[in-house]
Amino acid sequence: MKTVPIKFRISDAEIIQKISELLAIFDDVTTNEPESDKWRFSNFTANFNPIILLEVDYPNWALLLEFDIVMFSKLMFLTSIQSNRSSTIIRYKFDSIVKTLTFLAKSDLRLVDDICLQHYQKFMLMHGMYQGKIVERSTPLSSANFFAGISPPDWSLFCRRFQLPPIGIDPGIHQKRFDNSLKKVIEDLSGGGLSYGDWKDGGSFNKLTLDYGQYYVDHCINFFDANIGLAVALKTTLEHGAEVAEKAGLSVSKDSLKSYVMLIIGHFLAGKSIDQLSEVSRKRSSIDWLNKIQLATLQIFDSNLRLFSALGAILSETSISALLEKLAISENDRHKTQSALNISKTFLLHKYIIKDSDARTLLYCDLQSLKKAEMFQAIVDTVDLAFNKLLKNARSIRPSEKFFRDLGISENGSQSKYVLNFIRAVEDAGIVKFVALTGWRESEYGFSLQDIIVTKNDDAIDRLLTPSRFQINWKVPKTHGSAKVKREITREHFFTALQLSQLTKASGSDPCLYSYNFSAVHIHNSGEYIKRAVPKLWSNFFLYYPPFQTIRNIRMERNFSCKASLTAREARELEILRELQGKEDWYSIQQNVLLNAAFDRAEIEFSRVNFLLNPDSRRGFLRRFVNGQLAQKDAALMELYLSETSKSKLREFNSLSTFPPIFTREITDQITSGCLYPTPHALRHMWAEAVYRRFDGDVGWMIRSNFMHVSQTMWLTYIRDKENRRLHEPAKRAAISSMMHNYVAKKGAGYAGGTDKFLRRLFLNTHVSAIENLNEIVSNYSSSEIEDLKTNPWGACILRKRGRHYARCAENGEPQRFNAAPAYCLGCSFNLTQASNVEGILLGIGNDLNVLGHSLSPEIYKRESRKTVSNALHHLTKLQASPEILAKLRLALTTP
Repeated sequence: MKTVPIKFRISDAEIIQKISELLAIFDDVTTNEPESDKWRFSNFTANFNPIILLEVDYPNWALLLEFDIVMFSKLMFLTSIQSNRSSTIIRYKFDSIVKTLTFLAKSDLRLVDDICLQHYQKFMLMHGMYQGKIVERSTPLSSANFFAGISPPDWSLFCRRFQLPPIGIDPGIHQKRFDNSLKKVIEDLSGGGLSYGDWKDGGSFNKLTLDYGQYYVDHCINFFDANIGLAVALKTTLEHGAEVAEKAGLSVSKDSLKSYVMLIIGHFLAGKSIDQLSEVSRKRSSIDWLNKIQLATLQIFDSNLRLFSALGAILSETSISALLEKLAISENDRHKTQSALNISKTFLLHKYIIKDSDARTLLYCDLQSLKKAEMFQAIVDTVDLAFNKLLKNARSIRPSEKFFRDLGISENGSQSKYVLNFIRAVEDAGIVKFVALTGWRESEYGFSLQDIIVTKNDDAIDRLLTPSRFQINWKVPKTHGSAKVKREITREHFFTALQLSQLTKASGSDPCLYSYNFSAVHIHNSGEYIKRAVPKLWSNFFLYYPPFQTIRNIRMERNFSCKASLTAREARELEILRELQGKEDWYSIQQNVLLNAAFDRAEIEFSRVNFLLNPDSRRGFLRRFVNGQLAQKDAALMELYLSETSKSKLREFNSLSTFPPIFTREITDQITSGCLYPTPHALRHMWAEAVYRRFDGDVGWMIRSNFMHVSQTMWLTYIRDKENRRLHEPAKRAAISSMMHNYVAKKGAGYAGGTDKFLRRLFLNTHVSAIENLNEIVSNYSSSEIEDLKTNPWGACILRKRGRHYARCAENGEPQRFNAAPAYCLGCSFNLTQASNVEGILLGIGNDLNVLGHSLSPEIYKRESRKTVSNALHHLTKLQASPEILAKLRLALTTP
């Protein structure tokens, strides 16, 4: 849109006089001068430098306006805050003026009209002010802060008052039209996960993002996988409390079993002694009685634990290798090895733990796909023999109080004991694992084991890695109501569901992923269960995630080393830290930019997120704050993060006041504004982003292990849902932006390909004054210049809008990316590879190596294969593949 010159209809002197009068209203800040670039108010400084720079950066736009935009913004700012003293209101009024003028300048517009309204609203929501600069936000503004800005009618009123032609927002856009547009923007930004009404009431977008949230998922998966066997053994022992009493030769009533005996059993399972029982418990029972219960508890527990210890042992690499050797499956055959491992895991859990009569049928189905059906009985006998041998010799190591404390498990009161809290934590971790690897809505997890269908995989290509198909036939309430829909899952999902069903003791049609209170009515409505479970381990994650602990050790060692003198205690700690340095991979963690950034953010936000996720902290917190009874750390959070307006409102309440729920929610949202933490919907966004980055090295094994198995049919079924399609466009843009930011954060280290060369010229050789400027440049480039992202095992295709006809796969100037192959991609200017693509590259050029290695291959074939292998060698050299691999490729290229 062409800009139209506009002028003030009042003189410059009148403007300065008006600004002086308005400044004088603020009695405590009369030292501010109208011409100053910065005005200081209580708790806020209005920095006009970003507006001054607009005249420098966009001279044509500023020239055509033909008026002083700095004076314009100053006058509008003071006019809008005459009746407000809240520093929060003042801040967001100012920010909205700066951001609106910046949007207009970048778009070369005088007015925001209907055409660009949604684009403008997204810009306003997704950008904030930081140290006098506009920076992209990871989460949108809260509704309270957004509406604290200048409204559409305010722009029109101001222009009419000072006899200006319209500038800012088109007068034809009334508030209702503005709000209707905003509704669509909110739904788009949240991927359909947050309604406009919920956002206005304080609901948070909370897009955890994959770069940040992947570490939480990794922690939960590791926690679950390492502890599920012990958790099930503990839960099974508790479930057989009556058997423990009977084995001890004791007769107890049902009430006594529940109210007393079970607490005693839990006490012994936690590794505690009789002497550690409370005085009341010791007086209630004789030492002989307690000795018998302790002995019976540990005997039954040992029996249960040996079962799971043997299961873990037989699934170790050593045991699997031995089994494969007996079954004549070569360890060099990676695909069959992986299939055999998967089959063994599922079969053993079915037969020995679940004791499912269909176990043999399931195994037979797998073996048919592996063309080993004739060895069915031999395999069963081999597995049985190996497992029983391990079961006989397995050693069970009982947990101790130190074991639980080292995992971050604590106890508090009679209903919060080590064993129970440990079991809950393992269940919550397993739920996070399942939700993160499926990406479904929170309402879709109420299925039972009976709802999981196992069939033979008839896909000839997919069969080798996934010989069986697993489908969950369950409800998708939001799109299909009460009708059941079949959805594909991987064997890892299936195995996790089996493990969780053992922990939750699910039977028949019971939900298998989560436990529930027997008084619950709608046990299959999974929303509330999943919503509670997903964020439960966040505090444990921040405090006990091993890489985070290593970062703390690195920084502590650095601080001690910089001290001129150390106390005796500090010297001992420094010695211990330096011993750890040799045992832990400190260098790689120091170099991991994303991991350190995630730790820094988690540390900064920990107290606020912990307040939000801890129901005990928030129970009646407003009343306790008003009465002066709130814990000091929580009261400090409120003093620090609440607006002056909210504090004033709180002071108006007395000790007997009732706090409206909306007000309570508003206060909580202010405290946690901008914080990121896990929710089911956040994991859903991560799932969608992971699909687009499934071969990105930053994501780790969690994505690669899951999304390599997403078949085309499964994927198309998923995105056919309109809600899912809406989720995926923002996810794709987030993935593109994230990959570009990661590239810059790592300074291009560990990347190769045509896009690597391009980005080095564009970003790494560009001088910028501050990191915020660089982040803005990268964000703008990602949104305006990159058209699409497609990932392949041998690298990502970062399709740029300019020069797209240069794509190696292009026909008649149009990229044909469905034809992606190493022969096209490895020499293409749009390709970007990382270390995680090394294996994919090697698999992709396997046939070319065979052609070059065969003396009878026609020269025309060899010529094309040499190009492909040569391009691959260039990538692999830059990615620092092993010398053996590089030597093999060089040999293939030089062989006649």
